[in-house]
Amino acid sequence: MDILIYFALFISLGAAEEVNIQLPDFHPTMKDDYVCFGSELPKDKKVYVTGFDPIAKPHTAHHMLLYGCKTPGKNNGKAWHCGEMSLGANDIDPESMGPTCGSGSAIIYAWAMDAPKGLELPDGTGFEVGGDSDISYLVLQVHYARVDKFIADPSLTDNSGFKLTITEIPTPKIAQVYLFLSQGSIPMDTETRMEMMCPWPEKAPTIYPFAYRTHAHFIGEVISAYDVNKDGKWTEIGKRSPHLAQMFYPVTNKGMVIKPGDILAARCTFINDVDRTVYIGSTMDDEMCNFYMMYYFERKDMDKAKYLKSYCNGYGNELWRDVLGDYVPEDANQHASQLSPNDVIAIAKGKGKQHH
Repeated sequence: MDILIYFALFISLGAAEEVNIQLPDFHPTMKDDYVCFGSELPKDKKVYVTGFDPIAKPHTAHHMLLYGCKTPGKNNGKAWHCGEMSLGANDIDPESMGPTCGSGSAIIYAWAMDAPKGLELPDGTGFEVGGDSDISYLVLQVHYARVDKFIADPSLTDNSGFKLTITEIPTPKIAQVYLFLSQGSIPMDTETRMEMMCPWPEKAPTIYPFAYRTHAHFIGEVISAYDVNKDGKWTEIGKRSPHLAQMFYPVTNKGMVIKPGDILAARCTFINDVDRTVYIGSTMDDEMCNFYMMYYFERKDMDKAKYLKSYCNGYGNELWRDVLGDYVPEDANQHASQLSPNDVIAIAKGKGKQHH
């Protein structure tokens, strides 16, 4: 594959400007392919990403992730295959395969399921990238779940990506993303609850969540996350059906605070009505259990940033009661409050699921 990366031009910025990072005229031909490409950030100065808008055609990219990397998986001026499906493909040059990031991987933004809009961060908030920060490259990862229309029309191409709002002006609040994810399997004919729990490090700064996003595939019903403070009080971060548009939404409790020593807990509820065990994995025949929490911390706490954690990985089911006690929110696996009556009826009848 000899597709050149579109390198975003990070010119001298003062006030906020818009910069596109997207793949030009890419023609995917492999189902469940993951394609990555990147842009080097300024080495001599930091810049701040304050907004995201998807650049996507309907029913084309299944999802897109924007990573911040210290080094990219490939750095030869070309796009590369960065998913496990390409490993077994005989017609793909091994030199065009690699990881998303070579080192220093951090998720900055995510989008899926033809979500209609992006996200503008709160005033004074931005992702710090470039210069002497931990992020020297932005890498876009695009997942093509289905490619039938591209195979049918060899002239058809895709330019998926993001439009970023970027400024050189330092923001007083520094944005980050924290990801809950789980491993495991969902047996057939069962309701399975995958649960994750991780402490917020004692030496880390106090953080302020402001947006969240859920992601699953075809049998995920609802994904929820909570902060559990030292007094045992549960505060909902967010809860949503992954069958709805998968963009970032405002947190349930605006102004909520997560302090060092709190427990972060998330749950994915699956109802497996297919005739096989479904495993967590990267293809559309697999499932995913993801809850993205976007938050900020104060610039004055930058010296504590080295203690921040970027993810919480779960390996079991029904863990909450064993560790966090008897009080678990009764509605943690219910999403009726976020759906219309017609949506609830459709999902109950198995007609409301979007197999994407």
